[in-house]
Amino acid sequence: MSNANFVDYVKVFCRSGKGGAGSAHLRRDKLTSMGGPDGGDGGRGGHVIIRGNEQLWTLLHLKYKRHVFATHGASGASSLKTGASGGDSYIEVPLGTVARDAETKEVLFEVTSHNEEQVLMQGGRGGQGNEHFYTLIHNRGFLNVTSLFGDAENRVPDEDDLTLVHGFIGAYPNAFWDVRSTDLSNLLERVRTLDSESNYRKLMDDYGVRRTSDQFWAFSDRLHQEYRNMAQVEAGLFDFNRLENR
Repeated sequence: MSNANFVDYVKVFCRSGKGGAGSAHLRRDKLTSMGGPDGGDGGRGGHVIIRGNEQLWTLLHLKYKRHVFATHGASGASSLKTGASGGDSYIEVPLGTVARDAETKEVLFEVTSHNEEQVLMQGGRGGQGNEHFYTLIHNRGFLNVTSLFGDAENRVPDEDDLTLVHGFIGAYPNAFWDVRSTDLSNLLERVRTLDSESNYRKLMDDYGVRRTSDQFWAFSDRLHQEYRNMAQVEAGLFDFNRLENR
């Protein structure tokens, strides 16, 4: 075996794919005068994956291929169409190959079996379409609204209700609700059975991100970034970070 053909160490520059942007499309057709949001999610970016191959005994094939790029995810589209996922890029390696971070020298993993796959760099998550975002509005009941004073005397709590609206309304919410689709039925049941302030506080602890929470601004930054990916002009109006009170 020639020493020139045996390569047991290579440094490879890898880049995973970016997630596609979510769509901010609003439904419009001749039968629907005021269609709601129907923008689909963006596709995930492609992964860079290491795969074991028992037929290989050297890294020679990577000596002249130092750059491995996965492709980006496609943007979402109307009618809740999800964008295509980016293509994954595979790097075939001999069994026993150890992957390290080139900067920190940290061992990431070792490939020990044939066709074993390890994700070296994960693709970006696709942006959410506007059909995932809702604004919950609390409508308060009053006997009359002719005066700016005496709200306590005019209040009718039994006539309070909630309105759920697609998309974003308002610029400075009291709280965010972070709810997975699998938890919606549980959330609805807990809301229906609320009977005390302590139960409400427990509900907020489980699903809410209050303005006083240390996670509020981190959550709002992520939420606004998603909206900016969908609709840059409208996102500028929604950006409550401009209040500079964080």
